[in-house]
This record gives sequence, C-alpha cells and structure tokens, in this order.
Amino acid sequence: MATIKNRRGQTNLNEEKTDSLLHIRIAEISLRLLFIFFFYLAVIVVISKLGNSMYHFAYPIFGNSSVSTSQGQDVKVTIVDGESTKSIISDLKNKKLIKDTTSFSIRCKLSLNKKKKIQPGTYLLNTSQNYGEILDQLTNTEEMKE
Repeated sequence: MATIKNRRGQTNLNEEKTDSLLHIRIAEISLRLLFIFFFYLAVIVVISKLGNSMYHFAYPIFGNSSVSTSQGQDVKVTIVDGESTKSIISDLKNKKLIKDTTSFSIRCKLSLNKKKKIQPGTYLLNTSQNYGEILDQLTNTEEMKE
C-alpha cells in the first residue's frame, strides 16, 4: 500500500484509516454474501431432500408401485370374516405382496369406507399388482373359485 507523505515527510493517517476501513468493509460484504450463498444453498438442499423423501413415501400410496416389476408370482390370500385390516396388511407384507405396511395402511384408510370394505374370501393376488389393484380385488365380491 502506498503511503502519501505531506510536505514534512509524514504519512497521512486519515488516508491510511480510510484505506483500512475500506478493506474491512469489502471483507465484511464478501463474508455476508458468502454466508447468504451457503444459507440458500442449504435451504435448497433441505427442500430437495424433503421433497425426495415425501415422493418416496407417497408414491407407493398413490402411484403404480408394486413389489415385482415383471410378471410376478401368484399368491393365494385367505381373509376370514371379521379379520382386522391390520392383520390383513401384515399377511400381505409377509407374503411379499406389498412393500410397506404403513403406506398400504394409509391407502386403505383413504380408499375404504362403509360401502367399500375388504371382503372375506380366498383371493389369488400377484406380486406385480400395485396397491390400488390389490385393494380393488380385495373389495370386490368376486372371490377365487376353487
């Protein structure tokens, strides 16, 4: 940094202070901009992760997700009269017809009502069926003929 000397050869303290304050101000602005940048970057990352988690939770409920993408395997399921929905869901999970009990339970709560209930009977389900197809079949009065 160049110093300016007056007639007597002394440096001008006011100009040095002004220079020093200017450098501090520039550093302060730079740090603020850097903080703002990283803050908004963190916000974007959190929103992205949250959106991704919400998608992966909601897709099995509302989408066409199934356990098997190919032809799948046929699995026989028997539902007895008076069996609880929780028990039925657990049986479907054990037979690998659904991926997640929580998401299927939510789908049941959204889909089933007084008019549309899971009917007792024996059903032939497939691992390639999505939640909607499984529920449609279980609430249909047509059961598998043996």
